[in-house]
Amino acid sequence: MRRSHEELARRSAQRSESQSRIASRPTPGELPTARVILLLYGVIALAVLPYVVGVLAPYYAHDLDELPYSELTSGRHDPKWLTGTSDISRLAGYVSLPLMPLTALGVLALVLHLAVREDGARRRLSRSPGKTATLGALVLMCLTICAYQFTAMENALSTWILD
Repeated sequence: MRRSHEELARRSAQRSESQSRIASRPTPGELPTARVILLLYGVIALAVLPYVVGVLAPYYAHDLDELPYSELTSGRHDPKWLTGTSDISRLAGYVSLPLMPLTALGVLALVLHLAVREDGARRRLSRSPGKTATLGALVLMCLTICAYQFTAMENALSTWILD
């Protein structure tokens, strides 16, 4: 008898623990939490930072922005001979060229999935204007990064850095 009483108490504790785990999960109708949104902003920042350090900083530090793009891509201004840039920052710039737009597309797809994953997306977005604004800003950042890949400046910088 005592054994069955302990067994029932243990099963009851397991059931309540599993119910509390289920209750702590976000319901399918909720927007992502602020922590998830900050994590996505961090992913975008980590994708853009190597490009800024490895490509844009040497470009502006050595006044190469005053040159026309045709002269920049001609090969006369070799990025390997620039002073003040380390091999690690140059490598980060090389790696960021393909990874930056791919990361932006991945974050964009994830944000759109999280925002409109089920019915009632318009109602969820209207109930939380702060989260909606931060998600909208994240979508605009991702679209800007993707659109930047098709500009003349990015084409010239990628040709210059890969030369």
